[in-house]
Amino acid sequence: MLRKILALIYTIQFNFRYLPFHQAIYLPIKINYNVKSKLKRNNLIIKAPVSRFMIRIGFQGSNFISYGSSSLTILNGGKIVFYGSCIFGEGVNLFVDGGTLIIGKSVYANRDFLFQCENRSIIEDDVLIGWKVSVRDTDGHNVEKNDGISSASERVWIKRGAWVASQSTILKGSVISEYSIVGACSLVLGIKMSESHCMVAGTPAKVKRKNVTLMN
Repeated sequence: MLRKILALIYTIQFNFRYLPFHQAIYLPIKINYNVKSKLKRNNLIIKAPVSRFMIRIGFQGSNFISYGSSSLTILNGGKIVFYGSCIFGEGVNLFVDGGTLIIGKSVYANRDFLFQCENRSIIEDDVLIGWKVSVRDTDGHNVEKNDGISSASERVWIKRGAWVASQSTILKGSVISEYSIVGACSLVLGIKMSESHCMVAGTPAKVKRKNVTLMN
């Protein structure tokens, strides 16, 4: 009961501190009291009709998975733009440094989800993300090659209806196509999928199957 009260108090403070008043009064973001936040007003944008607790941060997740600390950090004018309801489970870490993270509606991420964003990355509608998944659209630094210097960041795009299975890592430049599956423990190294309903898996991940369908 005490945890619920603390979460409600923190939720009220969070909404009125970081959202416009006309949205904050509906308490659209429910955030757990143990989520460490570092951001400024206008770093969070909701581009959808608001309703109470439509966005949940630091709640839920598979009970058999232990989870670490949770954080929400937005620096250097970065943005997180929400287009509808979504859930980010316990242990979530969203880190946006000067980039824009766009999140569609009906997105669900299980425990210990990490997204490091320095570009303009997208998670489209109806995406499911398993536990201990990491997504990074940046190397954190430039890499010098024989033919020049590669960019430190490149957009990650997870398209509508995709499923990213547990313990997978998706790195910069990767595009996961619509209704496709990333197999558990995969390492996605900038693959750009164009055909929908495919499964990628492995280290590095490659297309293993076509015409797959995720069963609910």
